[in-house]
Amino acid sequence: MLMLIKFAVAQTDKDDKDDKDAQPKGPVVVTQIVLDSFHKAYSGITHADWDYGDGFYEVVFKKDSVDITVDYDVSGNWEEIETEINTLELPKSVWDYLAKNYGSFTLTGASKIITKNFDQAYIARIGKQGKSWDATFDVNGKFLKLEEAD
Repeated sequence: MLMLIKFAVAQTDKDDKDDKDAQPKGPVVVTQIVLDSFHKAYSGITHADWDYGDGFYEVVFKKDSVDITVDYDVSGNWEEIETEINTLELPKSVWDYLAKNYGSFTLTGASKIITKNFDQAYIARIGKQGKSWDATFDVNGKFLKLEEAD
């Protein structure tokens, strides 16, 4: 019994130390240049959720009931725009690939991505047994990669 209590106290002390070392999480402070770029491109958007990481700002919002995610660099230049689309808008080759390789999965969503170089891609979100993955395809519907969805 004493060994169990010692283990529990040691674990609590370790967890407390880890919490003290962790960076506090709070609202993201978005620079004015990034905000100006966003408002110029998407005037009238009153609610947006911002995040920052790896040198990029990410904003998620709805426009005309459609989910949109835009990544901006620190100078306010957009890098990538991801727009939710109806799964029926995916190219036939995406549907064919999913049917052949992931036939037992459920297609749960789709989006279209445009990069600053105007490259385009599609993402098909598929799920099975409570887990989700994003399958990425080029503009012609050629499979590029599969990664676990967040």
